[in-house]
Amino acid sequence: MQYLRLLLLPFSGIYYLIVLIRNFLFDNQFIKSYRSSLPVISVGNISSGGSGKTPFIIFLAKYFISQNKTVTIISRGYKRKTKGLLVVWDGKSLISNPFKTGDELLMITKELMNYPNQFFVIASEKRTEGIKFAEKHFSSDVVLLDDAFQHRAISRTVDIVILTPTHNIKSSFLCKLLIPTGNMREPYSSLKRANAIVINLKFSFEKKQENTFLKDLIPAQIGNTYKNNSKVFTMKYKFAGFENQKDVCESLPQTKIILFAGLADNDSFFKFFDSIKYEICYAIPFPDHHFYTQKDINKLESLYTGNCIYVTTLKDYVKIQTFKEFINKYPIYYLKLDIEFDNFNLFKNKYLNF
Repeated sequence: MQYLRLLLLPFSGIYYLIVLIRNFLFDNQFIKSYRSSLPVISVGNISSGGSGKTPFIIFLAKYFISQNKTVTIISRGYKRKTKGLLVVWDGKSLISNPFKTGDELLMITKELMNYPNQFFVIASEKRTEGIKFAEKHFSSDVVLLDDAFQHRAISRTVDIVILTPTHNIKSSFLCKLLIPTGNMREPYSSLKRANAIVINLKFSFEKKQENTFLKDLIPAQIGNTYKNNSKVFTMKYKFAGFENQKDVCESLPQTKIILFAGLADNDSFFKFFDSIKYEICYAIPFPDHHFYTQKDINKLESLYTGNCIYVTTLKDYVKIQTFKEFINKYPIYYLKLDIEFDNFNLFKNKYLNF
């Protein structure tokens, strides 16, 4: 794999030049960005793979809803099988087919469904079309753009970038190069565009590890391009129980569990269960944004022994719900998570006062 990455190095150089030219054109307004009449918050990253953007979008949406504001969330609907603008939730009706919407938008909608009249969800590759539609058809107080740091066709009020432990200074040199050789969408110098950087420590860090990671990351990779580290915040995932189609509970009714997930970082999800009292019978990884097939379901069913339960993520649960017989026949739960945000009062006062 490393040799293949090296063979792709010339393409990373070409991509780097394209990124530089494109950013130059936007920075100097040779290409204009659409400026909405609404406050626009973008949440994105500078690398490929999961950084926790969608959970953070949900976190922000819940905050604004708690302030009696109405939120429109716009995303491209990654890996959906449809094209163009699609209204996933208009305040009254939901398109619940993950093939049409992508998994993340269903995940967002399910998490916010306790506030049905205070949010809207749109899938649109062209965020400008999505935001113009929202301005015309929805009464929104704020717009949240999911995965839009590179989508510069829209001017934003606040630009937030999420980083994860995979950006650690000790990680592979090749991983720090631009795609397709590395994992980076943009160089670290692009962080100067961001108003705020949020480091997602997820839930696998002890305090000692956390301090080491922050010490390595901030001076080496953020400090050079982001002198004002008061704009750097941290968050982590906080356990909030388990849920299925019938119950919400703090602990599972069975200690033996079969884990399965389709995330960019499955290990982070699996390792969470190492620290609690459950016995892991199997931990089945699937690719990120995986659309489950009957063959996958058959494989999962073959592991069931009668004295265990299935546990997955919300992102996966919204997709396996299409397999009604599987959902109804077996005990299947998903892990509920909240976000614990360091110094949120400072963050909201600086960036969320609309």
